[in-house]
Amino acid sequence: MALNKTGFTLMELWVTIAIIGTIAAIGFTRYNSYKENAIDKEAVNFLEQVWSAERFHKLEYGQYIACADENAINTNLNLELPHSTPKWQLKVCTNVTNTTFTAKARRSTNTNHIWCMSDSDDDPVQCDGSTWICP
Repeated sequence: MALNKTGFTLMELWVTIAIIGTIAAIGFTRYNSYKENAIDKEAVNFLEQVWSAERFHKLEYGQYIACADENAINTNLNLELPHSTPKWQLKVCTNVTNTTFTAKARRSTNTNHIWCMSDSDDDPVQCDGSTWICP
């Protein structure tokens, strides 16, 4: 008597589901990592624009603009950064004589996630959460 076998066994289905689940878990974590990196690159881009505009402003007027938020940054530096971007809050801090500055970008959803770039830096760096307040 010959058996007419059609379909899959329960074990074959379980193995297939396990493999697909493993691949999905790996893909999901990689996707989140890529998404976070892209969001960070957005902050780095904002800070580099502010850094360039501040340097140009100092060449023109001999000093950096005073402490500013997003609206003042756009107005005083003639930039078109997004107002109140949902992902980042932007700020520029200067010393009393406006001879040095630090541009900062803080993540709206994670307030301890801050990028900073000062007039002496070549690239933005991650800062700790306590650096958001200007001196």
